[in-house]
Parts: sequence; structure tokens; C-alpha cells
Amino acid sequence: MEIQYFPTARNLWMGLSGVLFILLLISMSFALTYRKMAVQTQEQVSEIQKRELKFLSEFQSAVKGESKLKKEVEALAKELRAIKAGFYQSDDQIFLRRRGLKAPEEELKESLLKQEDLIPEKGVLGGKMRFYDIAEMKVLSRKWVVAGFEDGHKAGRALLEFRISDDGDITWEMIDSYLR
Repeated sequence: MEIQYFPTARNLWMGLSGVLFILLLISMSFALTYRKMAVQTQEQVSEIQKRELKFLSEFQSAVKGESKLKKEVEALAKELRAIKAGFYQSDDQIFLRRRGLKAPEEELKESLLKQEDLIPEKGVLGGKMRFYDIAEMKVLSRKWVVAGFEDGHKAGRALLEFRISDDGDITWEMIDSYLR
């Protein structure tokens, strides 16, 4: 019997088909992995697009809200200017500054806090009538102020006239008052 050193065509064909089968399995594995990654990537892209749309919608709502708030602030500022214009005019401020007050409204209110003797009403139950709250004081013009007073039990409002001397001293006179 003779030993053959060269494979026969059949053996060659079987070996080649085995290698081709293994290559086919490897390429199918790569194809499935690639397909899975492509699906995952598409899902991620889709999720990012959804979040982007949600963000844009929220951003547009915020911009609309900001615009609405700006309009409200402008309306309130306009209303405040109208209220101030109805009472305390800028020419009154100029007049009071020329009379020596650097911050007219604040200085008038601080001076009035010290004027307890102007209040015609007497306190009850041991209370002492006084002007109590700067926020309750309104400068109406270059000569009048409306202010609230109380003793802790009774409260009222007063209309006062003020004068500023040449040396900047403020004097007060009660015009009218009432209890609430």
C-alpha cells in the first residue's frame, strides 16, 4: 500500500467547505451583532429626539411665561408711576431738596416718627399713641403727609402739614385725624 502525500479532491473539498462554513458563521455573528448595535443606536437616537422635543416645548413655554411676566411687571410699574404721579410729583421732590432735604420722603417719615405729641387721641389700657410704621405714611405733596397711628388697641389716620425752615428743620401741624 502506498501512502498518499497529496490530499484527494474529496478531502480538499471537505476541508474547504468546513473553512467556508466557519467563515459563514463568523460573518453571520458579526452581522447579527452589527444589527443589534444599529437597533440600539436607533433607539438611543429616537430617545434623544424625544427629549429634545420635550426640552424645546418646555423652553418655548418658559419664554412665553417670561414674556407674560415682563408684561405684568411693566403694567405694575406703569400703575406705580401713575399712583406716584397722582400724589407726590417730581417737582415736589425738587422743591424739598432745594429746602435742604437730601432724601425728602425718608427724612420726612423719620421726622414724623418722633412727633407723638401731635396725635390728639389718647392711648388706652396703658398704650401710648404714636406714628408706628413708615409703610403707613404717604407723602402727598410738598406740604402734606397722611400717616397711620396707634397705641396697640386703637388705630387711626392723620393728615398732617409740614414746613421746612431755611436751616432744614421740619415742623409739623395736625390738619385732621380720625380713629378707624
